[in-house]
Amino acid sequence: MRIVTENPDLIVIKSGNLFGYAIGSVFVLLGLVILLQPKNFVINTDIPWWVALFIVILGSLSIILPTIDYILLNKRTNKLEIRQKNIFWRRNNDYDLSQIKEMEMRLVPNGGRRGGYYQRLSCVLKSGEQVILPTKSSTFMFQTGAVSFNFSSIENVGKKIANFLKIPFVDKGIPTLTEAITEVVNTIPENLKRKISDNQNFNRKDTQ
Repeated sequence: MRIVTENPDLIVIKSGNLFGYAIGSVFVLLGLVILLQPKNFVINTDIPWWVALFIVILGSLSIILPTIDYILLNKRTNKLEIRQKNIFWRRNNDYDLSQIKEMEMRLVPNGGRRGGYYQRLSCVLKSGEQVILPTKSSTFMFQTGAVSFNFSSIENVGKKIANFLKIPFVDKGIPTLTEAITEVVNTIPENLKRKISDNQNFNRKDTQ
């Protein structure tokens, strides 16, 4: 994640999974070498062709499936634009800059066994909605401390956005259990919430 354009009226941020592209390219190259067996390479010819093909497919998916993300903050149009695309699809979301009340950064568990976390940056709107910005960064927590593998600090990007919009930057750290549950509830679509509420009301009528 890095800022590619920065001036008083516009910030453009680009986020892409360079690590995934690199690993995918290595897998594709390795698979092709096993399949084609060039004369200049000494390889194990006992490897089945379908294993090599699987390696090529796996590497290709690592290249084409990840998205390239652009985040634009444009004061002239008063818009936050989030553009995501890969070879199969694209998605654009727009929000009013004037509705953003603060920038928030927190560490979110990644589900790994070693207690790892990834940094998440979001715009908090005046309505309470959180607009999560697409970021490609991980911070892994070990007993000896934290080791960050992001090329451009998400914290620095968040602070620059906050300074650009003249709003607070809040570092929430690791969410509490209550905050995590509240966040899950807030992500439930409104129509699903209505269905749950209707079912609860229906069940109450049955018990009466």
